[in-house]
Amino acid sequence: MEDDEITFDMRDATFGHRGNRCSFETMLEALSLDDPALRSMAEIVHEIDLQDGLSQRPEVPGVDAILKGWLLADYSDAELESHGVALYEGLYRAFKERTAVSPETVVGERSGGQRA
Repeated sequence: MEDDEITFDMRDATFGHRGNRCSFETMLEALSLDDPALRSMAEIVHEIDLQDGLSQRPEVPGVDAILKGWLLADYSDAELESHGVALYEGLYRAFKERTAVSPETVVGERSGGQRA
């Protein structure tokens, strides 16, 4: 390990499991990242990693299957990293879009109205 490296999800890591939190949750807390989209992603990562039943998010089985499929496909570390970045960037953008929609807009859409 280099002096300037930040360790993640390994023994004695800067960002590792702490109590009942996964590494991703530890990182969000340490960096004071209070973003609803990141919290949604953290629930998914937590359940896939810890499998403790705390999150019932509908995305969990699909994301878990994708990650397991990549391992079965024997992707290289570089491929896993690039695919992972794309997957989690997509999730972040989707969750960010959901939180940007106001409750009034959603009610209007459900009743057949047009989105402004």
